Amino acid sequence: MKILKLLVLCSIFISSIQFSQWMPQTSGTTGTVSGITCFSSLPVVVSVAGSKIYKTTNSGTNWLNIAYPLPENSLSDAVISGPTTVWATGNALVLKSTNSGTNWVKMTVPNRFWNTAYFLNDNIGWVCGSTDTVIKTTNGGTNWTVQENNIYSNSGNYGIQFTNALIGYMCGFDAATNKGYILKTINGGGLWAEQFSTSDAVQCLAFINNNTGFSASSGKIFRTTNGGVNWIETSIAGTGAFYALNFPVNEQLGYAGGIGGKLYKTTNAGVNWYQITSGTTNHIRAIDFNLNSNTTGYAAGNSGT
Repeated sequence: MKILKLLVLCSIFISSIQFSQWMPQTSGTTGTVSGITCFSSLPVVVSVAGSKIYKTTNSGTNWLNIAYPLPENSLSDAVISGPTTVWATGNALVLKSTNSGTNWVKMTVPNRFWNTAYFLNDNIGWVCGSTDTVIKTTNGGTNWTVQENNIYSNSGNYGIQFTNALIGYMCGFDAATNKGYILKTINGGGLWAEQFSTSDAVQCLAFINNNTGFSASSGKIFRTTNGGVNWIETSIAGTGAFYALNFPVNEQLGYAGGIGGKLYKTTNAGVNWYQITSGTTNHIRAIDFNLNSNTTGYAAGNSGT
């Protein structure tokens, strides 16, 4: 059987000193695990790898491969929207499950590569992808409205997050201008304005509230405390691209993962970052933690990690 190795975080307290340990998990595949998400009210974690969907109900001890007919290398991310609803995005695909990832229904969406999504609740959500496209639903995926990013015509949107129904942020890279960017909307995605640009692709972002947020590119993590008006750069030498950011509970504690299995941690709201041992040299593509927990989480990435 092919092996899926997922890294589970445990915190061990010895003599008042906190150590973080990531332990490999096994099941399912040696493909790239590009998305992972934890349900808020259930002991269920869903991950996607290529054309496969997996779920665990016992904290990663066993992973069940969910049967769904998909083309190869089709899925890119998984996100939750409610107590039992989870979404998967990918190559011309947006899938929806309302029973914790057991069964899935294909949504009718434009033919794009859909990188990721963000949902405020089971009804309202956005999906972003290639060719500068964003789509929005207000009725749980029954209908979708196309929202272009209005700025770059040859861009790929890699990350999206809303802090309420009107204010949202999106990151990506435009091949025509070789610019990474962060965009902001204040009208629910109807119009986007550039907040920040850099020479490298911005592949992930994480907002804690309307004012405080983080994003990352190659060897750099950016922080804003005024809703994207200004961004403070922290350079981390020798790291390469970051693909994943996660702040489990608040802005104080956060994790960043990327190329070569490198994991970084902050305990002071992104002012300083230090490297921690991940136990892998495979690229880390996604990080998520259990609801309201800063001790138990998952990191996932290349070669079934």
